Amino acid sequence: MKIIGIDIGGTTIKADLYDEFGTSLNHFKEIETIIGYDLGTNQILNQVCDLIGEYTLNHSIDG
Repeated sequence: MKIIGIDIGGTTIKADLYDEFGTSLNHFKEIETIIGYDLGTNQILNQVCDLIGEYTLNHSIDG
């Protein structure tokens, strides 16, 4: 089983892939959080969806 863990912060959004025991599978990614009143929360949601999409291209994700 592979699980994506995501940390949404004010400066960066971090993600990694973990096994069912919570051990990192060393696929860490970090991107800058894009925040702006004109962009709204949809921009952050889009960034998270893009990260998830990158993982699902190369891995079978269970959660």
